[in-house]
Amino acid sequence: MNTKTLSELEDKYVGKQGTPERDAYEKELSDLMIGFQVRNARIKLDLTQEELAERINKKRAFISRIRE
Repeated sequence: MNTKTLSELEDKYVGKQGTPERDAYEKELSDLMIGFQVRNARIKLDLTQEELAERINKKRAFISRIRE
């Protein structure tokens, strides 16, 4: 069985590190992970998007754009 690492698959299907395609992929993945962390923290604190926005002095639309 020929197994490949995640990095090898990303190189093959997304592009090598340092290419614009790979940079865009990694930024999107990072943004998505941040969104999940914000959502999980918000749910753990039992806050709505509106309540979280009020606490951090932002608008609800800002929270919803964090890719929850």
